[in-house]
Amino acid sequence: MKVSELIVELQNCDQEAEISWEVRSRDLDLLIGED
Repeated sequence: MKVSELIVELQNCDQEAEISWEVRSRDLDLLIGED
């Protein structure tokens, strides 16, 4: 999965679950750090 696709997935989760982008971006930073 491309990073851009992952970001879209996270943004979709935000809209559905009303989770803040700040939290999702922190998760994304962790995923990228492990990559």
